[in-house]
Amino acid sequence: MIKTSKVNGVNVACVIADPRKDDIAAAVGLGKTVKELGQAAGATVAANFNYADTSNGVPIGRVIEGGKTVIGDIAKTVPRDELYMLDGALHIGKAPAGAAWALQGSPPLLRDGKNVIDEGIKRDQLGVDIWQGSAYRLAAGKTAAGNLVVVRTLDKVTLDALAGVMAALGCKDALNGDGGGSAYLWPSDNGWGRKMGAALLIKEGQGNMSKLIGDSKPELVMDPGHGGTDPGASGNGIVEKQMTLDISLYQYNRFRELGVKVSLTRDSDISLDSTLRSSLVKGSGAKYCISNHINAAPSASASGAEIIHSLFNDGKLAKTIAEALRLVGQTLRPTATYSRKNDSGGDYYYMHRLTGTVTTLIVEYGFCSNAADATRLKANWQAYAESVVKAYCEFTARKYTPPATSTPEPEQPVKPVDDITGHWAEVAIREAQAAGLMSGFPDGSWRPDEPVTRAQLAAVLSRLK
Repeated sequence: MIKTSKVNGVNVACVIADPRKDDIAAAVGLGKTVKELGQAAGATVAANFNYADTSNGVPIGRVIEGGKTVIGDIAKTVPRDELYMLDGALHIGKAPAGAAWALQGSPPLLRDGKNVIDEGIKRDQLGVDIWQGSAYRLAAGKTAAGNLVVVRTLDKVTLDALAGVMAALGCKDALNGDGGGSAYLWPSDNGWGRKMGAALLIKEGQGNMSKLIGDSKPELVMDPGHGGTDPGASGNGIVEKQMTLDISLYQYNRFRELGVKVSLTRDSDISLDSTLRSSLVKGSGAKYCISNHINAAPSASASGAEIIHSLFNDGKLAKTIAEALRLVGQTLRPTATYSRKNDSGGDYYYMHRLTGTVTTLIVEYGFCSNAADATRLKANWQAYAESVVKAYCEFTARKYTPPATSTPEPEQPVKPVDDITGHWAEVAIREAQAAGLMSGFPDGSWRPDEPVTRAQLAAVLSRLK
């Protein structure tokens, strides 16, 4: 699991872990080394992260293990950031109540992709031994996809160089851990190690994928079709698993903005087999599930959106969604909403057959095998995704507000048209204007070579009175 490479000119040992696939946790064992903690837990990888009094192996700063605070903060460490897990997802910040585990580090290296080392050093009151000069270092970061990146440098580097390494490995947020003589990544580093009293542990391939992402008791489950080793349909520049993820993440965030309790079956490119996917939905307790898909067909002429509902559902929500897609410009199949039977007379699709009492709709937004459909999908997928959000709110009688838009640019004043400067009648026209007899046209022009109408002449005569 540990790989060595050169990143941004720095030799590093690196681990990338997926919290959906790999078991990631914090372990505490006062007086224990990282190696001892890793061996005791049967971990694949163990790393130091927290600061500690290495003479007795007691962590300095808060540590949460198994949902409980086992080491408390001291005044100096209260503002410091933590690497923590909440609702199955990794975060960097100060862990809130309910966090499964947390390990403290300092200073923060990256926040939303921006180098924040200087402000972190000031906030956390760090000694010069931590931030000045070069040292062997260890850091943890989170990628946009939610994966954990752990780096132990094999070269002595500055904190700025470490931040550059984490950014090059795809981290949007990253946090420095204890380094120097404490930098330790087991089993790559073996046979030595200081007493850290706590460790970051990773057990490869033993994560909990049987859990939804988001609200624990959702009203609605968003299911991005396919994923991982199953790409789904592809054609004309579209890969189904990626577009369904983009659509579902967009809708997930919009539903949360609108106050809908919502969950996701996946939020990254992972594999979910039919049994696990359907069981996640069935066990959610949700009322509805929208499973997003992109269609394909042997014939390049097949096009349009369609929504498939269970044999045991009245199809009203499916019809509402179909009409919403039509109103934002997507064409519909000749039969835009329908159900399909299998040979036994039950539902043909497992997402209908195996999701229990959840009203599950399969939304096919269009055909990537059709060039025109693919062009529309690539240009308008966000509008189609939003139309489904609006349709759901309409159907469930929930207040809908459109997404916030950027502030429009202020209108620039229109420069008046000048068509008399240099004209032979310029002086006479300006005298007539100064006397209040003539005012020109709304755009500022005078059109001096055009004939005067009866109405215009009447207006001038009226003003002469």
